[in-house]
Amino acid sequence: MAATQITDGKVRELEQLIEEIARENTAPSGTERADREFHIALARATRNAALIEIVERLWMLRSTSPEASLLHEKARSANIKPVVDEHMAVLTALRARDPAAARAAMRNHLSAVLDSLLFATEERAVEVT
Repeated sequence: MAATQITDGKVRELEQLIEEIARENTAPSGTERADREFHIALARATRNAALIEIVERLWMLRSTSPEASLLHEKARSANIKPVVDEHMAVLTALRARDPAAARAAMRNHLSAVLDSLLFATEERAVEVT
């Protein structure tokens, strides 16, 4: 949806957020603030109020849900960080205004995130036993 609605200004904002994700990844106490802002900015680029609300709530749940917090803490302790190349693939598709490529890039990104979270959970479980 964002690929058909995105403005040049929003593309520049996403570029800056990807640069910030890269910087946060190198900091020992790096946060995932830029990753959160990237996904919210992307949702806003769709101009779809329902989608914006869903993405904002999902990110809020990430910090307020005990289960989600534990899962992401396991990922952080396994040194799993936002992958710049995955975000860049989404941005490249958006810059080209290519909805199919943007959808594929986002699905690949979300699938990789899920795989990383599952890996972190499994690694932690193996360490405990």
